[in-house]
Amino acid sequence: MHVSFSSQSRAGGSQAPDCFAPSLPDEPLAKVLADSARWRCDLSAASLAPNRTVIRIPVDPDGTVPRFFSSVPIVAGDIVVALVDKDSRILTEKRFSPVEILAAPLDNRFLIPLPATKRQSKAVIVAFDYPINPSLFLRSRLLDSNPINEPQSVRLLLVVAIVCGLLAMPMAYNIAFYPVLRERFVVWHIILSLALLAQCLLSSGIAMHFIDLSVEQLFRGQVISFGMAVAAMCAFTEAFIEPGKLNPVLRKIMRWVPLWMVSVAMGHAFFPTVLRAIQVKLYYAAFIPVLVLLVISLINGLYRGSRSAELKLIGLTPFFAMGGIRLVTMLFPGFSPEEATPMLYVAIVVEGAVATLGVAHRLMNIKRQRDDALAETRIFEDLAERDPLTGLLNRRAIERNFEQLRAEGFRVCALIDLDYFKSINDSYGHAKGDEVLRSVAGALREDEDTLAIRMGGEEFMLLLRGSDARNRAEARRQAITRHVAIDVVGLDRPVTASMGLLEMAERGPQHVTFETLYTRVDRLLYDAKAGGRNRTFGEKMVVFSARGKDRRTLRRAA
Repeated sequence: MHVSFSSQSRAGGSQAPDCFAPSLPDEPLAKVLADSARWRCDLSAASLAPNRTVIRIPVDPDGTVPRFFSSVPIVAGDIVVALVDKDSRILTEKRFSPVEILAAPLDNRFLIPLPATKRQSKAVIVAFDYPINPSLFLRSRLLDSNPINEPQSVRLLLVVAIVCGLLAMPMAYNIAFYPVLRERFVVWHIILSLALLAQCLLSSGIAMHFIDLSVEQLFRGQVISFGMAVAAMCAFTEAFIEPGKLNPVLRKIMRWVPLWMVSVAMGHAFFPTVLRAIQVKLYYAAFIPVLVLLVISLINGLYRGSRSAELKLIGLTPFFAMGGIRLVTMLFPGFSPEEATPMLYVAIVVEGAVATLGVAHRLMNIKRQRDDALAETRIFEDLAERDPLTGLLNRRAIERNFEQLRAEGFRVCALIDLDYFKSINDSYGHAKGDEVLRSVAGALREDEDTLAIRMGGEEFMLLLRGSDARNRAEARRQAITRHVAIDVVGLDRPVTASMGLLEMAERGPQHVTFETLYTRVDRLLYDAKAGGRNRTFGEKMVVFSARGKDRRTLRRAA
């Protein structure tokens, strides 16, 4: 007894299946057609338990002859397509393996050209070996023409291309900013954008306009990119929420979610038939605790006052809606999954816009915090390089920056020592001596061409640049006596200073160290002391000689 056919068609030039039957992979289709007891016409009751499921799609005798069979690219085994006549006799049939079936460049489907036959067919029989998803049966269609040529298809591709462009912009923004502010959430947002871009290109069919992908490759690409998107979304959320604004236990758990999601995605992509009858439900069920954890983390962040959690919740709301639709449609095949596709594009646009604003907000906050920290560090460094008594630079500062200062043109070095300063401390006390030192610092005033340094005790150094540097150094030495006389009350003698001055030739030695320079100018200072004090001894340096010995001990005794 053969199964009878009833004509059923859908608007828009496509026909949908009306009945199904379980079978074995090697069982002839003619035998299945002949066994009417197997056939059931409630497609929502189709099960994944049989190793082969056969569906029947009637052909409208008054309509256009269909040219393609189409379904979703969730294929693990072979597909056999056959045309039958009104007496249920097979006119022609052809087998396709998953690697032979190319994904269509539109709407997340594949197209198989129907076998040619001279006789009129009444139905198309399609057998799926080792099916892994009931959507294969529910979304199977016969098409009169290739939908890629229809105007609405072009409009859809244009919309998706715009969405892909919107994804690419924040990705470029993050790549540009990462070298400046090396934050983990920037890396995870780049990975999230890449995964969503891949998902968008694959699910819309745009990718197939540039490369040929089999349904097996497309299936793996979609599963992996979706799993990576969820993994990156969780990692980005954890890193994006400010320190102290997320429960430490939740933060620790969230850091393990990417490993879990990548493992689930890889397992389902490369081993889809291990638990074939229930694997799809297990796969989608694996996302439920992740979504729950994500929601709990965002709520916890909001409770703790996280601005980032607030922005992230707004951005992820469409994804939660899309995820809910996808979970319902996959766990309960009676529901149509068509609503999830446009929601994906809406979710991508909203998440991309909000996340980019959030990343910009966080980057500005981090930059502000780092600028404040750098400013504070500079203050401490400045304090470390300044003499606390006089406010002048100290020896540490000049030693660290000597090469740079030479390169900037500071070629005149003057070493100044107060005459008979020890007697001031002995006669008037160290407090009075400190007043004298502060007054001397005022006399050695700094400007953009003059640096004043307190080397220690009553010894000071000037580094100068400019054509009149020698005269400016001498003017400052002579100003010491006037400044101290005005600033320090109660001294019974004028305070004078001796100075050794060394002018480095512009074309002279280029590898003079600070210690070498200091040793030479110190000898000149000693000569000034030995020559009667309150005077300057100077010379212009061309090369250094090693004459004499360091007589600092003799000068200090003077």
